Order: sequence, then C-alpha cells, then structure tokens
Amino acid sequence: MVFEIAGQSSLGRRIAINGRNWNEINPSLWGIPGPNFIRRPFPQYGNVSEVKQAAGSTNYYNGFVKLEKRFSHGLVLIANYSVGKSTGFLGGSLYYPQLSRTVVFYNEANGATAVPYQAGLISWSYDLPFGHGTSRLSQGPAARIFGGWSLGGLATFNGGVPFGLSSGIDSLNGNSPLNGRVDIVGNPSIDNRSPDRWFNTSAFRAPAFGKIGNFVGPLTGPATRRVDLSLRKTTQIRENLRFVLAGEAFNLTNTPQFGPPVSNLSDPRFGRSINEGGGLGANTTGPYGARIIQIGARIDF
Repeated sequence: MVFEIAGQSSLGRRIAINGRNWNEINPSLWGIPGPNFIRRPFPQYGNVSEVKQAAGSTNYYNGFVKLEKRFSHGLVLIANYSVGKSTGFLGGSLYYPQLSRTVVFYNEANGATAVPYQAGLISWSYDLPFGHGTSRLSQGPAARIFGGWSLGGLATFNGGVPFGLSSGIDSLNGNSPLNGRVDIVGNPSIDNRSPDRWFNTSAFRAPAFGKIGNFVGPLTGPATRRVDLSLRKTTQIRENLRFVLAGEAFNLTNTPQFGPPVSNLSDPRFGRSINEGGGLGANTTGPYGARIIQIGARIDF
C-alpha cells in the first residue's frame, strides 16, 4: 500500500492588471441621479483603462492525500483528496482598490480569501481472474468466453464552484467597478438546500443609492457527484492480433449536475441553480452532463 500526503504552492508576481479606470467618477460625486458622463474626469470619453505592469499578484495553495492499494487477483484501488485556495490582487477601483474583487481572487489586504475548493477522486480497475494465465477457467472454450474481462470505474466528488453576487443595478452611478455589489443583511445559509433555492435570498439586498455594498463573498455552488464505469473484453486471436470490445457509461446514476445558481439580485430566478453551462458540473451534455453510454470495438495488431 502506498500512502502519500503533500502540499504545494504557486505564486504569481509582477502580473499585469487591466482593472484601473482613470475615468472613474470621484466618490464625492457618487449617488447623483441622471447622466453621469458630465461628472467624469474626462467627460468626452467612456472608460479610460490603464494596463499597469508588475502590479498584480496571485497565490495558490494546495494540499492533497493519496492512497494506492494493489490487491491480489488484479484489483487496484486509488483514492485522492485535495483542498486548494487562491488569493491575490488583480486591480479594481481607482479610489478603493482594497475593496475590488472577482469571484476567485480577493484582495489580501482586506483580509478576505477565496473559499477553499475541495476535490475527491476514487478510481479502480479489476482484471477478472478468469482465462488463460489464471488459476480459474484457464483452458478450453470457457477461457475464451470468461477470460480477458476487465472492469474499471471512477467516482468524482468535487466541491461547489465559488461565485459572487451582483445587484444588477448601478448603485453608485459613478462609472466604478464597485457599482454592482450587494449588502448582506442576514444569514445566507439554509437547511435542505435544493436547486430551486440554493441559499437564503432574503439575506441580500441592493445597497442604498450612492453606497457600496458590504458583501465580500463568495458563496459556493452545488457540488459534483458522479460515477463513471467501463467494461472491457479482450480476446487474443493470435500472438500479434487481438480484438477489444468496450462499453463505457459516464454519470452512470444519471445524477443531475447543476452549476452555480443565478447570482443577479435583480433576476426573478435569483438563487436558483438553473444556470446550465455556468460552471464545473453544469447540467448539460459533455463530460459533466447527463448519462452517456457508448459501446465500441477495435482490433489491435
């Protein structure tokens, strides 16, 4: 048996950022109704973005545990579990850079970090102990019929994808990247979460006009739970010629895989996980979609 525990970190330094808008309205002029272009430092222009070299940074930390066990009669079991977290600064508001953030990266000076992302994986393969070269059914027609079979599987357990919230309105009327933040006024956690109500939507509201929302975030979306299975039969025809028949099932249990919920406070679907295609585990076709079964055959020579 092999048991391994390790950690790693990846540091990004002197990264170019493109998040500073020199035409952002001064905070003393936020919250004034009407067209805001006349209050911009350069009224004749829209956004005036600065690409600033060597100003951004990112930090990624990861720890994982691995267990591998090889049993007799061709059974191999491998299990992995990892936890990772990203922090950093990639630019934002000209006047309040410490409050700027995206879904994954958070300004460390503000003391906020991304929600740790968790992932688990269990894989197995089993060469059935029948046929030529084994102790059971090793001769005659039975060896050809029952020999050469192998079974493999993969069980995936991924944590929910982090996501942020948006008010859907410009609460500042200030041409600022902070204009879409929300206020948190309660506990977003609920019991018995479901795709139709993933968090307590009443815990959030749009900030007062002219104010910056106080919610830092993020929240996490639905986790991914799925099992893939494969069954293969290999028939040796001659020394250098063999026939392989394989069947594979992805998401064998046909478990729905939902992405992050609707995060726009102004959307009537706010808090519902109907955002198909919105992230890892989305309920679509493809590697994280509904059940897919396929059968194939080939000749190796």
